[in-house]
Amino acid sequence: MPTWKKILLDGDAGPTDADYLVGTANAGLSAEIVVGTTPGGELGGTWASPTVDATHSGSAHHSAVTVTDSTTVDLTLSGQDITAAINHTHKFRATRTTDQTLTDATFTKVQFATEDYDPGSDYDNATNFNYTVPVTGYYLVTATVQLIAASGTDTTDDVLMSVFVNGTEKARGIRFPSYADVATGTLAHDVSASEEIGLVVCSILSLASTNTVDIRVYTDSSGANVAKVDGATLNDFCMHLLSV
Repeated sequence: MPTWKKILLDGDAGPTDADYLVGTANAGLSAEIVVGTTPGGELGGTWASPTVDATHSGSAHHSAVTVTDSTTVDLTLSGQDITAAINHTHKFRATRTTDQTLTDATFTKVQFATEDYDPGSDYDNATNFNYTVPVTGYYLVTATVQLIAASGTDTTDDVLMSVFVNGTEKARGIRFPSYADVATGTLAHDVSASEEIGLVVCSILSLASTNTVDIRVYTDSSGANVAKVDGATLNDFCMHLLSV
């Protein structure tokens, strides 16, 4: 038996249960999707021979990613350029601009009392002089301190500066004097009275949220006079989250 098909004539409407993709609107269609007579956006040319613009040619068309200060994103892309600016508040810098006398023969916490910046309000510059880690991650920790050795006829031995985490030494800068007399087991030389000593410590540490970080200096004087932090020079303590 033959199969009969309806032939549409001018003025007849098409089936209402089909979607039509058309260049311009057609009164004879009830559910057409009008896309225009030429491609747009990333496409150029004509519908018969479309082209792709230079920006998107060869692109894998990955979904856009918005990175915030608490976002963890792994990106595996090829053939694309990435421009990113990541802003977060997990950083600070504090300085000390007045002298601070140190306790002899023990680690003394340096009181960096003036904040340069602390957008997350995580550094305590009034009481504990430490930074409370806001989020777990890898942090750059740096500090520079200028000391004045013991005054009078006293000399200063064994000078060093360290990073302390939760009250425990975690990283240490160069020890000064930096060598010893192997034969006697004593330091090879002392720091003369009132001599200035520059100390630096720098490390990248894996830190957990709520850890506290501070900077401490150790000096050992030969007499009653002790070394002090020189407030007339630049002394600073900085931390910055690098990655999570």
